[in-house]
Amino acid sequence: PTPEPETVDVDVWRPGGRYEAKPFLVDPVPRLHFDNAVARDKKLGELLEQITQYLEYGCTCYVVNAVENGQLVKPSLSKRHLYIGNQRSALMMCDFDKHTGQPDRETSQEIIEIDQLTDFVLGQFSPGFLHAIADAPIVPRGTVMPATSSKVSISSLPIFFYRSISLWNLGFPVLDVVLDTDMDFEGWVVTLHRLSGQHPRWQTPLDMHTAEEADQLTAEEQMVCALHHILPTTFLNTKKILLEKEPRLFVTLFDVRTVSSLDLYHAQKLLQFFIDQYYYERVFVYHAMYLE
Repeated sequence: PTPEPETVDVDVWRPGGRYEAKPFLVDPVPRLHFDNAVARDKKLGELLEQITQYLEYGCTCYVVNAVENGQLVKPSLSKRHLYIGNQRSALMMCDFDKHTGQPDRETSQEIIEIDQLTDFVLGQFSPGFLHAIADAPIVPRGTVMPATSSKVSISSLPIFFYRSISLWNLGFPVLDVVLDTDMDFEGWVVTLHRLSGQHPRWQTPLDMHTAEEADQLTAEEQMVCALHHILPTTFLNTKKILLEKEPRLFVTLFDVRTVSSLDLYHAQKLLQFFIDQYYYERVFVYHAMYLE
């Protein structure tokens, strides 16, 4: 059995200008734990590259057509194929072949150069989205998104709120789109963030007054959940597993994503919050050391 690592007390800075002694690992770091964490982190790097390669091929999306030449028009949806082209420098789109049902790259058009992307908003907050959902019925509480968005329509558009993205350039919306699956949504959020350097954001916070188990969160926890649209139930379950049920000496972003089932971007926000709350100490990128 691996012996418990030796610890010493070190002063840890706390808010309010005070220090507090906390146990901290000293050499030697248990090699088995460390190597396992490095292996998991390597999987994350491989996953990010696989996601980018997947988006170079592309995926199905549903474009919301509600604005033309700056004017609101009758909303409609068009099924298109969205992909990354021009050596990962541009966002491209093409039609599907009517006979084969496969993407027809001969109809490709460039939507925007990725380095021209100045903002991308998650959810349905753009003028086009707001116009499209203006007359849509209220989504009953407890409604679950289908596995794919293949049956999305203007009237059902609000159901697909958490697969919707708006891309912007210098204050002007370039594309309002609903992705086909949760994995596609994760892929585009993570990859556009990596390639453009822009941080995806929710324009308005999650309503914590109606969120289940929100009353079990601290004020700081409610704030991070509201800001990043993380359900309180997901937050509490992830925190319980990582800190109580299955504590690890080293925790990686890959671990947080696996436990929480959040996409990589939001799992990263959750891990950063745990670090900010001193549950973990960052050793280097994507690695954190358990302080208990």
